[in-house]
Amino acid sequence: MRKKMIYTMMITGVLAINLTGCGSKTEKQEVTATETEITPENDNVQNESEDAVEATLADGNLQVAQTSLGDQVAFIDYDSNGTAMQVMLYKDADGTVHGALNTCQVCAGSPYAYFEQEGNEVVCQNCGNHFAVEAIGDVHGGCNPVPLELSEDGDQVLIETASLDEQADAFANWKKGI
Repeated sequence: MRKKMIYTMMITGVLAINLTGCGSKTEKQEVTATETEITPENDNVQNESEDAVEATLADGNLQVAQTSLGDQVAFIDYDSNGTAMQVMLYKDADGTVHGALNTCQVCAGSPYAYFEQEGNEVVCQNCGNHFAVEAIGDVHGGCNPVPLELSEDGDQVLIETASLDEQADAFANWKKGI
């Protein structure tokens, strides 16, 4: 009987964490989007960064011109069969491009499980954790942005759309109702 009670408490705790994320959001924040550029090649890729980032879909990849990445995080919208998703890309001082999905690995069930840039950090809008922009895509597990595998083809950063589509469930409640 005691084992049953312990297992029930453990399952309840795990469910509570998964349903609420790693923290809670008590006040609604206004989200303002900057100008969005829709590429003529495909209307399911958009950029929410202040400076235009060249992003297109071709050959099963989301392709982003490295020359369009700067010292700010680029937030690029992607539509996965009707599920709104967002990719974060950052090019550091030595030219290394870092990439992650714009959702927190632990908070993903929350509508507030997305990051915004504040100075040299990105901040989870659900739990408030701060991460250096240089760490985007480098840390697996825990309360971090979901890392992406990036490849390069000349001056293009490539992200396989199949790998994005596999992660669509993490965006099921993303920014819903806010």
